[in-house]
Amino acid sequence: MARNPHPPVREWLDAERAGHAEEADRRFRAVAAALPRLEPSAGFADAVMARAGLALPRPDLWASWWIRGAIATAMLSVGALAVSLPAAAWFDALLASVQRVAWGVGQLSAGASAWVGGVLALWAGLAQAAAAVGRLMAGPGPLMLLALNFAVAVAAFCALRRLMPLQEN
Repeated sequence: MARNPHPPVREWLDAERAGHAEEADRRFRAVAAALPRLEPSAGFADAVMARAGLALPRPDLWASWWIRGAIATAMLSVGALAVSLPAAAWFDALLASVQRVAWGVGQLSAGASAWVGGVLALWAGLAQAAAAVGRLMAGPGPLMLLALNFAVAVAAFCALRRLMPLQEN
């Protein structure tokens, strides 16, 4: 394999091969600084602008006078209808709205109550299972096994702490 004839590049590669990270970084920065800065061609910028012109924005619905006129006419019609309604019709509509809101709130509270009941039943079952496991673990045999497990874990942790500095160097 032929060696690189450029001394800065050769020095950078030699530092990389030798494992001198700081020296290699410094030499790479020198090599990168010596590289010429390439500008894109003028045709590239024109091509990008032409390509961006293909994605035309969607037309705004509010820009059309026909849409504005249709909406204004609909609003005027609703306003005229509202003025022509008698007070009893307004009261009936308001009462029906209040009844529907009250029915919805009642349904929501019934659903929330059922959900809370289900969650509490689940937690009660988990609490009973935890109490049963706790009673089983309170004996001398399981406690000895837990203590042995803890001692093994502490010994493994201490051994790893001693080995880590040796592996880092």
